[in-house]
Amino acid sequence: MRKAVKTVKTVKKIREYKCFNCKSIITEFQTFKTHKYCSPCYDEKLILNERYLEFDELYQYVRGTVMGYTKDMALTSSMAMKLKGLTTSQSYYKNSEKEYSNYTFKDILLTYKAKSIEITIASNSISFRNEMHKFNYMLKIVSSSINDIILRLQKKQLLKEKTDDLQIDEVIGTSTYKSKHKDSKVQSICKDLW
Repeated sequence: MRKAVKTVKTVKKIREYKCFNCKSIITEFQTFKTHKYCSPCYDEKLILNERYLEFDELYQYVRGTVMGYTKDMALTSSMAMKLKGLTTSQSYYKNSEKEYSNYTFKDILLTYKAKSIEITIASNSISFRNEMHKFNYMLKIVSSSINDIILRLQKKQLLKEKTDDLQIDEVIGTSTYKSKHKDSKVQSICKDLW
């Protein structure tokens, strides 16, 4: 005799998580990757990560190339805050105050690279009191010419868009040039080559 085996179906309950950022309750199917973020917060996190990488590139360039520090040395916190303050045209980065401009870290880095010759000439010819004086001098060079660089980038982008819109028709055909002079010996020998 066989015994009847009871099969019990268990219904798997969908897990619920709190979003790390906004603390709203989301289901297991709404989480992105293993990060437990809701969709808008995950997009915001990706944007913040991209912005962080841009600032890190700027920071490394200023630390290594402009200031001449080795990998063991770091910029002071006030120097880093002044670099962040360039995005809003303020002397220091402040979250609560009014923003006067909206530059990206990539624009600031391009300005540093464009003014690299002036920066090296200034660092070699001027004797600075301390490192903060040197940093402020280089920052002043960059902040005074950042608008010029941004305008150049905008003009370049505008020209690129205009050239992309143009359609250039290629003219393919044989040339119709005929010489008025008699063929010389060299021309008659090379006639087969053309």
